[in-house]
Amino acid sequence: MAYVDTLRPYEQDPQALEQRYREARSNGQIHEFAQAVRLLHAEASDQPLLQAWFYRLAENTEESRPQNGPNWQVAIGLSLFCGIIFWYLSDFDFFVLNNAFPLFALAAAPISALFILTFLYAAQPLRTSRQLQQLLLLGVLLAGGVAYVAYVGPNIAMTGNQDSYLILAVPHLALLAWVAIGTWLLWTKATASDHFAFLLKSFETVVVGGLFVLAGGLFTAITVGLLETLGISADEWLMRIIIIGGGGLIPVLAVALTYDPKRAPQEQSFQAGISQLITTLMRLMLPLVLLLLVVYIGLIPLNFRQPFQNREVLIVYNLLLFAVIGLLISATPLAAHGLRPGQVRWLRRGLVSLAGLAVLISVYALTAIGYRTWMDGFTPNRLTIIGWNLLNIGLLTLLLIRQSRSDSQSWLPALYSTFAQGAKVYLVWAVAVLLLLPWVFMWASEPIKLWR
Repeated sequence: MAYVDTLRPYEQDPQALEQRYREARSNGQIHEFAQAVRLLHAEASDQPLLQAWFYRLAENTEESRPQNGPNWQVAIGLSLFCGIIFWYLSDFDFFVLNNAFPLFALAAAPISALFILTFLYAAQPLRTSRQLQQLLLLGVLLAGGVAYVAYVGPNIAMTGNQDSYLILAVPHLALLAWVAIGTWLLWTKATASDHFAFLLKSFETVVVGGLFVLAGGLFTAITVGLLETLGISADEWLMRIIIIGGGGLIPVLAVALTYDPKRAPQEQSFQAGISQLITTLMRLMLPLVLLLLVVYIGLIPLNFRQPFQNREVLIVYNLLLFAVIGLLISATPLAAHGLRPGQVRWLRRGLVSLAGLAVLISVYALTAIGYRTWMDGFTPNRLTIIGWNLLNIGLLTLLLIRQSRSDSQSWLPALYSTFAQGAKVYLVWAVAVLLLLPWVFMWASEPIKLWR
């Protein structure tokens, strides 16, 4: 950013920095000034002058105070429309693939992303034709992804692997839906800090969505219980409205509660409310998870062959790996504000230790799935999981290498850069799985006959 380069020479010059602030205020550039200070503070959190400016801007500047809040009229309207579409597609007697697989499972995440993008566009104070074009382009890509999977999955000859491909497509389409939202928000934001801020807000939105799901589950249980006390059984259409239609309300509402569309990702609030709660909980979990992994690695020799023989154990390992990466992201601060130097050092050591232990377990799991593949051959599931294992091991190894080369001022930017690059590699592999996986197994199983 230009303002970062402008302010960098004055990091330790109070008079000059005050003068730059007054110039920014007179030119209507307080927003850019505050963002530059946040970036400089993230690079050198132990600089007293930057600390003072960081807290001054966080507490006193108009641009850092809450604005008018979410546009609830738009958010509720879009949520209701999304819920109606969810309910309509949940007719599993009609919208099915391969005679059994529900189309709703493939379309739910892309549809949610499209409504979220519409909300982010509608909530902009100044909407441009370029933004509308970007929205339409992302919408076409999401719809094209669902249409491709819905057509290719049942029609490509994969010798009985069609259902495996469709099941694998569900989380990968969800990943593409998440990337589409990130692409919209980061279209003109090239900094690693903005990418990492989007990751943090994504995690926070998922947590808020989970709370909605818990509340919805409680409401459903109470509703069914009350009906049963009257001797009334809940019909299928009513349960579809409550469970699936109600689920359609959640995506836009969760985003509206956690993300301010008027601000860039890095300028969102991370120091209050549920953001602070999630960050605190994740950091409290860090030592507990470290202890758990140490104990588990110590017990591996006693049960060494379990993942080689038990498919469910391998599934747990892979879920564990993604959970560890989620913990690494959610426990990493956007800047070291609010943390004493000693806390920063121990937090960094904890994150690095967690990544190192995860690499050890991941290599062990990769060896196990490699053995099972060697003995029984490739399947869509095994090929996909091997790819994800290799990507995650590579990401964590890169994280460890960069941390070994970073000092107390550069370790956070190094983490941001690693996670941002990892997200891009995730996208490439997700697209490869969706586009190429059925063709690979078709050619492997029926090299001559291309279509059934």
